[in-house]
Amino acid sequence: MLRVLPYTRRKVGVVVTGDRLVSGLEPDKFTPLMRMKVGALGGEIIHTILVPDDEKLIADALTDMRERGAEMICICGSLSINPDHVTLDGIRRCGASILACGAPVMPGSMCVVAYLAEVPILGVPSCSLRNKATAVEALLPHMLAGNTITRENIAALGHGGMCLNCQTCNYPCCPFCK
Repeated sequence: MLRVLPYTRRKVGVVVTGDRLVSGLEPDKFTPLMRMKVGALGGEIIHTILVPDDEKLIADALTDMRERGAEMICICGSLSINPDHVTLDGIRRCGASILACGAPVMPGSMCVVAYLAEVPILGVPSCSLRNKATAVEALLPHMLAGNTITRENIAALGHGGMCLNCQTCNYPCCPFCK
């Protein structure tokens, strides 16, 4: 019923994708967000990089993060179904295997879970910029603890997978993704 894992300070790389961010048309809000989320859970961000919507550059950035010693990678942005969003193609191109593209969670249904060899990759959807509780909050603690995420884990998030948008968010003290 309960498994206690030893505390580990995981090294995390953050890749933020998007032409508008790279060109400066929009500010990068993902990097400070991920610093806060990963830091609050005891993780250490070792490197961040902004890359345009180019599958080769995305693949190179993911590979570079692994080579820098990242024990987990968060890739943020361009995960929607727009035809110019090639983040998923970049994840595949670097040799990672995609476990799930989407989760039965709202907000956060466009999250991605992949593995580049033993390094987990969490695709952080844009809704994380606007919502306190998303699929990221349900998956990130487990990934930082070293748990291997399975399709069964992701399917189980569907139980309570709809945020109730309470006036005052009390996540994680609520039924969201429980």
